[in-house]
Amino acid sequence: MAKQSSLTILFFLFFSIMLSAQRNPVLNDKDFLQSQKLIRKAERLWKDENYKDAEQEYNKAIELVPVGNPDWSLGEAKMKIGDVKGGNIVLDKIINSLLAVGPKMYKQKDLLEQLRLAYQDKADNNFKYGNPRAGISATIDLLELFNGEKPPSGSTNYMKLATEAAFFIEDLKSLIRINAACKELEKNMTGDAKFGEFMSNVYSKILEKKYDEAEEILTDVIKNKGGFTGSRDWAELTAPYLYLDKGDIAKLEISVETAVQGRPKLIISRKIAEDFMNNFYGFIALSEKKYQEAIEKFSSYINLKGLFGIRIPIASKFKYYSLRAEAYEGLKEFEKAKKDYEASLVYYPEYEPALNGLARLEG
Repeated sequence: MAKQSSLTILFFLFFSIMLSAQRNPVLNDKDFLQSQKLIRKAERLWKDENYKDAEQEYNKAIELVPVGNPDWSLGEAKMKIGDVKGGNIVLDKIINSLLAVGPKMYKQKDLLEQLRLAYQDKADNNFKYGNPRAGISATIDLLELFNGEKPPSGSTNYMKLATEAAFFIEDLKSLIRINAACKELEKNMTGDAKFGEFMSNVYSKILEKKYDEAEEILTDVIKNKGGFTGSRDWAELTAPYLYLDKGDIAKLEISVETAVQGRPKLIISRKIAEDFMNNFYGFIALSEKKYQEAIEKFSSYINLKGLFGIRIPIASKFKYYSLRAEAYEGLKEFEKAKKDYEASLVYYPEYEPALNGLARLEG
């Protein structure tokens, strides 16, 4: 989770801790302020690459305030240096503390908010730096946490990242759970939940090779809308995945062009739509052995940016690093190919195309 530098947010967090302290004498203002000092010291040590001492300071802060403020940066910091397992241990420690101790300290509404922040923190960091399976799991925990109640806004992005990641690692069980959770959420959360249900449903049909059913869902939303913001846009942007999975390059090219034409419509400009399609442009170029063009398109997609140049998280980076590596192989630039296969495995250590690619290079 990003550093919370705003004085208003800091005051809110401090105030929430003070309320907790009134209910539990273990937590008090002195402990909270001391934990913040320790965190700042830890951040300075980490910046100087003194990881061992920094982690000790982080752990002291967590011992002082074990729950109530999942803003410790240790989990994210570990992931940034490649310690994905260690990062998730820290994030899970915060979540488990909230689940174990939180009910004794918080009202139900306040506990839900703290858990929401913790699950989002875990999902966000795993989609950016860590393990897509852990990101998917945290997103499902986030959706199921509310059990049909309306969660705060912002859930759509996690639904998209989780469904996309589950699709690319062929995790049908997670897609089915996301779909079921979104159906429950529709009782109080119409638009975002319908978006999640739509995405998980289409991806599930594609994985099950029920291509006709997937095409029928997409065509219906394109023609009649789907009950969520930008539904036609999202349907057109999702359709190419169907033809990519089928291996129908001719229809893939048509669907990509259809997705780009006519922008801006609702929320997606033509330029952003073209950037969103660079993964498909790259795949088409790769299939035609236009390796340099494929490299350029995959590179652009890996570093995808949206409005105002804001970087857009790509949960499936592992796939596009691996595909870019194939393009480098085509150019016989084997060192660059090796680095990309290794980068793919950093994001998803079990990704078979990257493992096979490395084995091929070593052979």
